Amino acid sequence: MIQSILVPIDGSPSSNAALSISCSIACLIDARVIGLFVQDADRFKHLPLTTALAASIGAQPAIEAPLPPDKLLEEEENIEEESLELYEAFQSQCEQARTRSRFLCRRGEPAAEITEMGRTVDLIVIGNSGRHSGVEHKKNGLTTNAVLHHTTRPVLVVPEEPAGQSRLVIAYDGSAASERALRAAAELASVTKLAEVHLLTVGDDVEKARSVQRSAVLYLSNYDFTTIPALFRGDPSQVIADYSEEVDASILALGAFGSSRLAERIFGSTTLVALEQPNMAVLLSA
Repeated sequence: MIQSILVPIDGSPSSNAALSISCSIACLIDARVIGLFVQDADRFKHLPLTTALAASIGAQPAIEAPLPPDKLLEEEENIEEESLELYEAFQSQCEQARTRSRFLCRRGEPAAEITEMGRTVDLIVIGNSGRHSGVEHKKNGLTTNAVLHHTTRPVLVVPEEPAGQSRLVIAYDGSAASERALRAAAELASVTKLAEVHLLTVGDDVEKARSVQRSAVLYLSNYDFTTIPALFRGDPSQVIADYSEEVDASILALGAFGSSRLAERIFGSTTLVALEQPNMAVLLSA
């Protein structure tokens, strides 16, 4: 059962959407929402010109140095102002939703701090393309991808403008990772009162795929939502993405990690394709 939800906060549109969804879920099940703003330690460093030039010709490694005292003080003031603004926005959202909440600030490498804090909660809800204020060499979405590779908790990745019908698609292949995704997705669908859950299995041998699905269909029958089994042949990454789009799902659930070639293939292609969808949230389970 979901008792606590971690939401990394950075003020980006997708982060705001993640907070809104987290509050909605928490309100339904009386869970606590924990907002986390990571003050990126790289904002307090810079690469001196001479060092950058030396590094560009391979004369020495690119080692960043602390900001000069005046720039350091300015950045401290900027980041404290950001922290206060994010805290006030977080508190306002949680109070409107009447949900229990807690706001935390940490300083360090964002993905590492989120992953570490994630070990203390049941679910992480994160925007798909968070911003890196003050660190120009980091791309938007970099932290989200890093968290997905290292977390041990289910992660709901939220786009800037979530849409789709009240449907969830579970990509299921019988692996341990897909079993964990199945459980996480069933609980999420139940608490958010989704109307339909589509259980999608892809394989060249349809009878084998049907056999793989059998126990999962039975498991989902314990819930109130309508379960729709679906079997397809073809490339898993393409079929999963196309099917989710065809049924206009609001959430796609994947067992993102695993030792099998299929799991690696799904994470390397389907997950990345899904994360690029403009309006569909993706639930990933390690």
